[in-house]
Amino acid sequence: MRKLTRRAFIRTGLLASGVLVIGVSIQPSNRSEKVVGLITDADEPVFDIWIKISPDNTVTIIIPHAEMGQGVHTTLALMLADELDADWDKVIISEAPAQEE
Repeated sequence: MRKLTRRAFIRTGLLASGVLVIGVSIQPSNRSEKVVGLITDADEPVFDIWIKISPDNTVTIIIPHAEMGQGVHTTLALMLADELDADWDKVIISEAPAQEE
């Protein structure tokens, strides 16, 4: 087995970094336009693809994680309500819709 030289180490690191940059840059584009159509009704405003805030201060959080007893829905909704200083009675938890590709 050959000893790894400093030049070989730097060359390998640069090559790996280049592959990582290319891999990230050819990643599929933002699909928020498609998702907004799945989570909104009529002309409902959307703050983000995971958060809807209605004019009556009702906050809807769309959670993309499955609830299997870990408390994901409640925990993420509580964190959002705390950050937004939202009334917990006006927070609605919704699962992210499935989308055919």
